[in-house]
Amino acid sequence: MRETIILIVGLAMLFFAIWPLIRIGYRDEPQKFFEFCKRSLTSGGFMMHKYLPNGELGPSWHPYSQGGDTRNLPIQIDETAGILFLVCSIL
Repeated sequence: MRETIILIVGLAMLFFAIWPLIRIGYRDEPQKFFEFCKRSLTSGGFMMHKYLPNGELGPSWHPYSQGGDTRNLPIQIDETAGILFLVCSIL
């Protein structure tokens, strides 16, 4: 049996799939991606690092904790910023 793992990484999707589609005139696929991003925004206004296609949080190499009381969020600020930049540039 063959297994396939699909992860949605915002920054990779943005530069290697969404932006080229927009440049050649596609609208439906980018719109679906932006709707996914809207649903995925946290209450803090950012996106987490990776998602599964069903919208659940995917595995990340970013730690949630470094031990003790220190807590981290598995985010990369450039992913949220890149998506916002693209949305603003096409409006």
